[in-house]
Amino acid sequence: MRFSPATLFASLYCGAIGLQALIHFREQLQFFRTGPARVYGPSPKFLGIVAGPVVKEPVFVSAGAMFILALGAAAAGISFRLSLAVAVAAFFVYFPPILSLNYLGRKADMIPLVLIAMLAAPARAPHVARVLV
Repeated sequence: MRFSPATLFASLYCGAIGLQALIHFREQLQFFRTGPARVYGPSPKFLGIVAGPVVKEPVFVSAGAMFILALGAAAAGISFRLSLAVAVAAFFVYFPPILSLNYLGRKADMIPLVLIAMLAAPARAPHVARVLV
């Protein structure tokens, strides 16, 4: 990646989201283990439209690890586009079961939208993020 404001934004955004996911991974796994769908009903849908898959713990843990590692790689500029694509795919497996976690709420909806914007039009991603906030 060459330096530009867009690449700086991409590195900082991916690093920040990956770090947050890493910091909260243990509590998110504990929440997943409680079977939130049994307690709270089905998980909220992404953007109120797309339901996530029902997954077992090994898949959840693997998707979380892939999400964190892919964002770390993207932040470091390692296979940037591939890393973003992996992070987006992992997002849709990892986050849906835990969307009812109180601090995630609808804020998590922004993550894949910004990552997809980085894939589609990297120079426009900071503008997309600003609009979504």
